[in-house]
Formats: sequence, C-alpha cells, structure tokens
Amino acid sequence: MKRWIVLVLALVSLTSAALAADDTTEDPRENACYAGGTLEGKCDWPTDAEDEWAWNCGWYLAAYENGRASADSLPETCKILIDQAPSCYFSTTLSEFDFRLVGALDTLLNAEAYFSTDGTCSGGVAAYGTLVVSDDGGLEATAKCAAISAVYVASANISYYDNAPANWYLCQFTD
Repeated sequence: MKRWIVLVLALVSLTSAALAADDTTEDPRENACYAGGTLEGKCDWPTDAEDEWAWNCGWYLAAYENGRASADSLPETCKILIDQAPSCYFSTTLSEFDFRLVGALDTLLNAEAYFSTDGTCSGGVAAYGTLVVSDDGGLEATAKCAAISAVYVASANISYYDNAPANWYLCQFTD
C-alpha cells in the first residue's frame, strides 16, 4: 500500500513539473514588451537589431519594475527606458548643444540636438541629425557610425557631456 501511495505521489509530481515546464504564457512581469507590460506595442522595430534591443531591454525593464533589479544593474543601452535616466544631456565644459535620445542606441537619427547649452533641451531642435552609438572599447564606434549611415565617417567620445555615459560616441557627418 505504501508503494502505491509513493508511486501516485511521484506520478502527480512529475505531471505537475511537466505541465509547468510547458507553460508559455506571456507574463508582463517577465518582459515589459508582453501584453499588459509598459512597453506593449513598442517593441516591434524596423530592423532585427532594434527588435533585439527592445525585447532585451524589455526583460531588464520588467525586472526593474518588479523589484528584481536596480536601476544601476540595467545595461547602459536600456537605462533610457527608466524614469531615472536623464532626459537631456548637457556639457558644462564645452558650449555643445544639449541632446536627448529619441530612439535606441546604434540606430539612425536616435537623438535630437537642441540649440540650448544649459541642460534644458530647449530653443528648438538643431537643423542637423544626430546619431549616438555605444562602444565600450572605443575601437568600433566609427565603424558603427559608417555602417548605420554612409554620411557618418567619424566618431567622437561624448564624455565631455556631464551626464552621458562614457561609452557613448557621437557620429560626425562628412563635410
């Protein structure tokens, strides 16, 4: 009799485990891109690379929103999605235009430059396009710029922007 009870319990346990492993329910607590998540409807971009960025960052954002991750633990490329990220990047050491990210890093025209130089991102959008890429070592930034658009032929580290990550680079236009 004891064997039958142990056998039935083992069978029930195995069946429950199998059913749990087969659960493919999309839970917005696991990825903010899923239905009901804060990024619902915002994760389908024109390119595979942008899609990968959105869905990857959706996972980090959901972890942050549900207390499983801190803002500091998010990859730099995903921090734009949280409220703590600066909305306007500025330089106090150079008279550079303020800028704001309006798209994913490493994508065409992902930032807007403003005529202001005081961190307000005001005074109207500057007349030229802006492209910001990330590169931890600094060796691939120019190649990324050129690969995204042929009009960008160089890159400049934007560490002189007081509140921008040190691994961001501004792509520069040809003359």
